[in-house]
Amino acid sequence: MPFQSVSIQILTEQVCTQVVHKPHPEPDSTIKIQNPMILKVVATLLKNSSPSGELMEVRRLFLSDMIKLFSNSRENRR
Repeated sequence: MPFQSVSIQILTEQVCTQVVHKPHPEPDSTIKIQNPMILKVVATLLKNSSPSGELMEVRRLFLSDMIKLFSNSRENRR
């Protein structure tokens, strides 16, 4: 969970100083992707990680967050 939270924080430039061990709040239409190059880095890390139950949960959350970010904002879809 900390990896997922940090990756979304860096992606959107909404950084929190605390380490979060639970799912972060769902992104809404006001959140914009500020660092799109992070998407490739996160996707590569998730793809190349050794399979586990935690990895599948992080992948699921990452994809869910991306769908929400893209569907809520035309700017994010670009």
